[in-house]
Amino acid sequence: MQKFYLLAFMAISHLLYAADPNSLTIPQAKIRPAVLLTFDDHFVDQWVAAMAVFERYNAKATFFITGFDKLTKEQIDGIKKLNAAGHTIGCHSLRHKKAVDYVKEFSLEQYWLDDVEPAVRLMTDSGLPPSCFAYPSSQNDTRTDGMLLKHFSHLRSGVPFSKAQSIFVPVDQIRNKGCLYGTSIDSNNKNITLEDIYSLMDKAKAENKCIVFYGHNIAAESDKHHTSPERLENILRYGQKIGLEFIGFDQIKKDTQSCQ
Repeated sequence: MQKFYLLAFMAISHLLYAADPNSLTIPQAKIRPAVLLTFDDHFVDQWVAAMAVFERYNAKATFFITGFDKLTKEQIDGIKKLNAAGHTIGCHSLRHKKAVDYVKEFSLEQYWLDDVEPAVRLMTDSGLPPSCFAYPSSQNDTRTDGMLLKHFSHLRSGVPFSKAQSIFVPVDQIRNKGCLYGTSIDSNNKNITLEDIYSLMDKAKAENKCIVFYGHNIAAESDKHHTSPERLENILRYGQKIGLEFIGFDQIKKDTQSCQ
């Protein structure tokens, strides 16, 4: 009897597949209200040191790397450790050129060849092929978006807190929105308080939306852009309290790598 049911299942499965090869594809997990927390540049040692904080709240983030050719073997191993823990590794260009300015001076093709393709190639050769890209200095336009979405599933740019309405995306639209906008949560950003961040998270939860934040270094003090470990933990704790997930860009990746 068991053999009969097995043969029947195999026959039905074959017929379904013959009619539609995609009919047996496992559906993507449903996205719920979430925070896409991202960090830019090459503060690998500090990011790895903060892994325990992320683990404490079952939180995933996206780390956008720049200057990959200048990283040490130990730092590349650190990035792989982040990736193995479920965090997304994205590209932030090779030399942090401002896309729109570079395209105006040269061309779209030259921007890709000079500052993006070399970084993608180095990352891929190291076993870290990036599926997403963050614009240096949040400088983008429709031309750069169109070009880069031929190579990446998603892009990330940024807006100041005063334009934070742009950082919200309905959960049922997040996968198909090629360029996502975030706002800075860095501790040295005087234009946004922790209470402001909480209010944005409340709005995302209430309106069934995803929200994008970006930071840089994770350190108590720095002369550069940084998010303190205490601030990071407060954000993660509050998100957990109100029922927001913290997910990486790999968790919203589209089925294809081209612009739809």
